[in-house]
Amino acid sequence: MKKCNLFKIIANLACLMTFLCLFSANAVAADHSSKSILTCIKNKKELVVGTSADYPPLEFIDNQNGTNKYVGVDIELAKEIAKDLGVKLVVKNMSFDSLLVALETRKVDMVISGLTPTPERKKSVDFSKIYYRPSGEYFLINKNDRAKYHSLISFKGQKIGAQNGSLQYQLVKKQMPKSHVKGLGKINTLVLALQSGKVSAVVMEELIAKAYAHNNPSLYCFKSDLKEPQAGNAVAVAKNQPDLLKEVNKTVDKVIAKKLVLTKFLPQAAKSMKKINCQKKIHLNMHHISLRE
Repeated sequence: MKKCNLFKIIANLACLMTFLCLFSANAVAADHSSKSILTCIKNKKELVVGTSADYPPLEFIDNQNGTNKYVGVDIELAKEIAKDLGVKLVVKNMSFDSLLVALETRKVDMVISGLTPTPERKKSVDFSKIYYRPSGEYFLINKNDRAKYHSLISFKGQKIGAQNGSLQYQLVKKQMPKSHVKGLGKINTLVLALQSGKVSAVVMEELIAKAYAHNNPSLYCFKSDLKEPQAGNAVAVAKNQPDLLKEVNKTVDKVIAKKLVLTKFLPQAAKSMKKINCQKKIHLNMHHISLRE
């Protein structure tokens, strides 16, 4: 009888401990989810920004003294936001189609990656004011195809590349039904697909298309006639974070008032891109020399 009572006591204690552990874990999770993201940023003294660093001149990687650094217009904006908040900037690089999921699951505090605030995206995240407004979408093609491709209809039956999860992917899918959209995770992979003939064109924002065409003489870009009702890039933050959104908009207002995108951020990005292009040319020349030897 005593043994039975002892077993009952042990079993009851085990159940109680399990309940307390579950309650404690749920309480911590609830406390974390209810905390303001701005408060968390200030407590940890760092701002974690998600981006897809394959989109020059907005965001890309520059090797500086043997160390890869994230640079570009969006990175400069992120630096300004972090500076205004008085915290350290931490950049997390990931595929473009993973960014909003990372934001919703709090793996990043915000996303700055050439995002257009479309109605679909607004269902899951909130956006800042527009900090940069491109003139439209561009086609990047091989220069040898200039005479062949000049409008939407000229791409009939052709494969058109666009980044997975991007506005450009949706535009091609909806407005070019007689073409075939080819989605890939990285812009540089799409450009390689273009150069190898796997796609006939890649759709991208004006600055990005011009950057690739400028840095590669075998490529050419021209403005498309794709209709884009929600033009412009904004910072994405999690839903129901008005205090964080207010702080981000303060920085965006300052950047717009001082015209920092055109007068500071873009020139810095162009300088980095020029350096990278020179390094590539040196590498190719050395490769050719070694082949001759």
